[in-house]
Amino acid sequence: MKISKRLMNVANLCNCLSLAALFVAILYAGNRRMGGSASVLDLNSLSFASLVKNHEAKSHAHAHQSSRANSVTILPSTARQMFERDGYIVLRGILSSDALERLKAAGKSFIGKKTEEAQNTKIPKLFHTIGPRALFLSPPGEDDHPELNAFREVSLESLVPKVVAELMGLDPANDSLRVVRDVFLAKGPEKACGWHVDGLSIWPTEVKSPSNHTGINAWIAIDDMPAEYGGSMVVSPGSHAADWKFEAYRVIGSLPAQPNGGDISIEEYVNNTSAFLCDMHKGSPGLAKRIDATTKSFDLRKGDIIFADRWLFHKTTPLTEAGMKFLAEKDKDDPFLMRYSVRYEPGDSALISGVLSMEESVLFNPENAGRTLDDVAANDQLPWYPKAWPAVEEDEIENLMSFVSTSMSAATIMRKEA
Repeated sequence: MKISKRLMNVANLCNCLSLAALFVAILYAGNRRMGGSASVLDLNSLSFASLVKNHEAKSHAHAHQSSRANSVTILPSTARQMFERDGYIVLRGILSSDALERLKAAGKSFIGKKTEEAQNTKIPKLFHTIGPRALFLSPPGEDDHPELNAFREVSLESLVPKVVAELMGLDPANDSLRVVRDVFLAKGPEKACGWHVDGLSIWPTEVKSPSNHTGINAWIAIDDMPAEYGGSMVVSPGSHAADWKFEAYRVIGSLPAQPNGGDISIEEYVNNTSAFLCDMHKGSPGLAKRIDATTKSFDLRKGDIIFADRWLFHKTTPLTEAGMKFLAEKDKDDPFLMRYSVRYEPGDSALISGVLSMEESVLFNPENAGRTLDDVAANDQLPWYPKAWPAVEEDEIENLMSFVSTSMSAATIMRKEA
């Protein structure tokens, strides 16, 4: 009887997934006819909302989806084609309103803990508050700030990693997906970062995995962010495949422009770089202006997610006058535009080697240099890069608290001293 009921639940879930995929295909076609590659693909149908709530409820109960459910796609092939062509896609409705409220509460809690520290620093900043490795902020067993669990729930247990896996074309029977980095960010009137692709501190892996996949950044708007306000992320569509991309990599010293896969000396790296990561406009004003002409901005609502190829050029924009006025009139305890960014890589992606890598897992265990993310997990038995798909590893979740207080803490100290 229990087996029959379980099979029925799986069948119901698969039916829900199929209905959701059909709705997305119809809506996607409609959006393309209306024009505008910066439009947001809205998934808020009744069937898709049911899928989201069902998935999140199972995740909270630690009852993970079956392999059959993970093999059912929720995006039409045209969405993946759009992603491969443009290097990004913007989706609405992947997270429930409840999950978004928890994410908002987590952001406000973290800002409250960091506000005094942020106000006292003299270093020019890009964001008011930066929370790297946010999914580790409140590991299981740590009850001081349970609201911070939302970062882990969204990055590992929501539908976000499933969408990423579909955009990559991963196979649930043979592939895995891991979180290589995540960060919470709160934007105020700070300076902006120019056109770039993220550096090795955020993407410490080789250019592509052996299976020819590249990483994907899931950039989640926690607040409404109309384009007229600024303070958000804009992209250069198709720049991951543009004819000028290697010139741009060279200007800001990105990994694809470095010889020997980045296994070079600091001196060689400096000689191969014309400008700091955010300063494309200084290193090559003409190229920066050329990329400016391709700028695509978005009218984002809370919960909208920009899924972007690792090698898509993007930048943050400064707040406009309208944005400054909006924040001034906003809740005095929340005068920011918040976002949560999760970088995913296939499990067969390998960490880079050499002095350019200041990766904690490599500092902690030098033998991890050049290993795949899956191999690091298997050899160290530590959740440096938690598995998010096709299912989370229960042992990794259970070991987060001891990992954060011992291995990660030690590696962080080693990185500061290096």
